[in-house]
Amino acid sequence: MATLEELEGDIWAAPENTTRLIETCHRLRKEEIEEFSIENFRILLGQGIGIDHLAPLALIILEREPLVSGDFYPGDLLSALVRDQNWAKLEPWAPRIVVICREVLAALALDPDDIEINGKLYPSPARELAAHLRAYINRRPSSH
Repeated sequence: MATLEELEGDIWAAPENTTRLIETCHRLRKEEIEEFSIENFRILLGQGIGIDHLAPLALIILEREPLVSGDFYPGDLLSALVRDQNWAKLEPWAPRIVVICREVLAALALDPDDIEINGKLYPSPARELAAHLRAYINRRPSSH
């Protein structure tokens, strides 16, 4: 296969005084896509990078295992893919993505519990995932 830089014909300048996430994204653009881990896909798709090339490959993975995870929680790859910022670029694959989203929603608990941390409630990963999937299916930005 190739790298995102090769496929896009776009070599990004090395970042200076930046975050670890930005450094990681720059590094991943130089790596062979066939060597990517689920986490690599999650990172780049979550940042809206390389969608034209990575979304079709991620869909192959997600159609086999919709709740596959990178480093965070079951379904984090799907959640990264369907972020609001990616919707326009995902239109060619929207019917396939909606099928996956509906399959996952049917498998999730109807109302996953929130998580309490230091007396404050936070949405559970399952609740976050469900919100992203519902937002994508209905194409209305989620509140998260």
